[in-house]
Amino acid sequence: MYKKGIIEVQFNWIFVLVVGAIILVFFFGFVQKQKSFAEDKNAARFMNDMEAILVGAQVSKESAFPINIPRLPIEFKCDDACLCTYGVGGVTQNYKGINIFAPDPLEGTQMILWSKEWKFPFRVTNFIFGGSERTKYYIVYDNTQQSNQWKNVLEKNFPVNFDIEWVNMTSDLGKIQFNNYPFTKILVLDKTNILPILYRT
Repeated sequence: MYKKGIIEVQFNWIFVLVVGAIILVFFFGFVQKQKSFAEDKNAARFMNDMEAILVGAQVSKESAFPINIPRLPIEFKCDDACLCTYGVGGVTQNYKGINIFAPDPLEGTQMILWSKEWKFPFRVTNFIFGGSERTKYYIVYDNTQQSNQWKNVLEKNFPVNFDIEWVNMTSDLGKIQFNNYPFTKILVLDKTNILPILYRT
């Protein structure tokens, strides 16, 4: 009888552990599904807002402004057939004629949008440039006349919202550090570069 009682107690414990594990697996699976559903819903809502914001930036004149974004990477992609899309959490949207340039992925708590008018010679459209507070830009120039001229033009045009540091190629290269910026962009102004039309004065 004593051994039978021990076996029954052990069986009861094994049964409790198995049932408890099943309940925990079911509970965590339910929580994950609810979390995924909520993220998809938030992504879809954000994409609707994003489209309206981009359309507004497309028609605005020479403006730069930050907008709050979810803590999810925003992906900007173009395929070989020039089909360009942006998306969050698996929800994507076509550019629909909006000319936007942004790092892929774009992460942070704020997205900085800058619209720049393109004239040829009259206004054709606006280009939209995107960045975030987590993106650091280093623009490297040298002492040549052409490089300094481009630097002066860019300094006059870049909005203050972007975190930009100007680096002289001959004396300041040591300034370039990655630190806590996961997205560091380096632009070198040398004689091989052609300054885009939108920056010409």
